[in-house]
Amino acid sequence: MDDRIGMEVHEDDEIPHSIVSRADPEGRMLDLFDDAGYSTFEDGYDFGNEKGDHNGEPSIVYP
Repeated sequence: MDDRIGMEVHEDDEIPHSIVSRADPEGRMLDLFDDAGYSTFEDGYDFGNEKGDHNGEPSIVYP
């Protein structure tokens, strides 16, 4: 294992829900990791598996 973390973060509206925003919550989450001393890369990979609830481009966080 190489100690990397992949994440996909988005904000939903009320139930039944749909995605309101990906950039805002993902950026805030990356800021938290940056502040804790991790290196981050937003949308670091393109998995090519976009679905309705994720864009298939997880951000990368590693020590």
